[in-house]
Amino acid sequence: MHVNHASVTSVNLETIAAGGDMSLSHGRPVKTNSEMTGTLWETELKLDVDVEVGATVYESLLASFGRPTARHHLISAYFDTIDDHLWHAGITLRVRRDGKRRIQTIKVEGGKAAGLFSRPEWECDIAGETPDLDLPTAALLTKLAAATITADTLQQVFTTNIARTLWLVDSDGATIEIADDDGTITTDGRNDVIHELEFELKKGTRAALFTVAAKIGATVPLRIGVRSKAERGHALRSPDVGEALEAEPIALEKDLTTAAGFQAIAGACIRHYRLNEGLLLEARDSETLHQCRVALRRLRAALTLFKPILIDPESIALSDRLRTAAALFSDARNIDVLIDRIADPKLLAKLTERREAIYAELLSAIGADSFRALMLDLVRWISTGSWLSEMDTAEKRGQPITAFAGHVLDRYQRRLNRRGRHLDRLSDENRHKIRIVGKKLGYAADFFGTLFAGKKTRRRRQHFLEAITALQTELGSLNDETTGAKLLKHFTPLAVPSKADTTLATSSKNQSISRAADAYELVKDLKRFWR
Repeated sequence: MHVNHASVTSVNLETIAAGGDMSLSHGRPVKTNSEMTGTLWETELKLDVDVEVGATVYESLLASFGRPTARHHLISAYFDTIDDHLWHAGITLRVRRDGKRRIQTIKVEGGKAAGLFSRPEWECDIAGETPDLDLPTAALLTKLAAATITADTLQQVFTTNIARTLWLVDSDGATIEIADDDGTITTDGRNDVIHELEFELKKGTRAALFTVAAKIGATVPLRIGVRSKAERGHALRSPDVGEALEAEPIALEKDLTTAAGFQAIAGACIRHYRLNEGLLLEARDSETLHQCRVALRRLRAALTLFKPILIDPESIALSDRLRTAAALFSDARNIDVLIDRIADPKLLAKLTERREAIYAELLSAIGADSFRALMLDLVRWISTGSWLSEMDTAEKRGQPITAFAGHVLDRYQRRLNRRGRHLDRLSDENRHKIRIVGKKLGYAADFFGTLFAGKKTRRRRQHFLEAITALQTELGSLNDETTGAKLLKHFTPLAVPSKADTTLATSSKNQSISRAADAYELVKDLKRFWR
């Protein structure tokens, strides 16, 4: 499975809002605008527009905010080295044509959360159509990329052709620029349609971005955007474009607060979901559906792991809404797993027909206004929710993320050790409960892993992840067998399995239970990488 992404970045949203430093995951600090002349901070909320409702979006903007402030035809060429060194370092180099102007822009693509983008950029006017590396800001390329970048090493990798319509809106003491972008990305003979809204904060608080966006979202269907135009262009160049995407690595910095750590993790989970949701809406692929389900499951796990700082009514209500939304994917995933195990042609045809109906129901549900609103509400809540001002959790929110992570990992390790005793003698129901605990422990190890450095620690973490994955694989297989048997009984209620089939199934189950018990013992006995 190939994953297209730039260097994964952890961002302390609280410090950014206060004008503090933003640190890239590869360890090179990017200075704030108070420290670096010519630096602009761009904070924007991005929403994707379904192609079929493009005209409706314009009408809604016109009705809500009056005539546009300006219109631009923007043609942008993106440059990189032959091995995409800038992109892998989290940097974008662009030359944009806007009428007679030629504008060179350098952006740090780090700090991506679902829908919200906070990133420094440096731009200036130039004379030509290709990057001017004699400018003072161009020296940043070499500094940020940790490599010498020259005109000879650069090539044009893709272009965007955008019709941009702008509104400048005052709301709740904030000034927000709304850009309605409609156009295409082109690279190597491939094209992709772009239609998105960008709400850029010029003055005021982030909460105002969501207020204005919700006003438009109430009249036309919009989805949280998770990719910049640069990322979409690089993804279009990949031979694996259109394939399901696994979760990207999350790199947390040790100096993050617990609140900022949660924001980074939750934002990454929503991004994982949205990257796959678009693919699922285009094609009913079982692996893409699986990744959507995994993304929501990871997000729900994050809410559970960070429950000590999410005790306010808003957080509890959103957790309930998310649980209901995640349940929509269960039937489709269960029937996909069952179909993979069926050889009988008649039963397979019957199950395939039912699968089509289930997928149709699912796609209808995730296309509904309520589901789109949930995604926007989650992003708003992560960034500006009332949990960030809850007095009772202020101390826990402000503690270092490393200390919090250690306590969480200890708690779930103890829980797994206690519940997993005599695993081979437990009921299916109790083994499923162990699976849930093990899943949360595995997610915690994944989320928090980069906080615990050192060669020996990394090796221990790798062994731990391998052991917990083996445990989850066996317990997952046992759960699939139980769920599949119930589904099969539903579709073939009069069928009676042969004695040979029953014996074979029992033998297979016993082997899985034995392997799960062995894996549990290994997880229990391994040295903790976080201690």
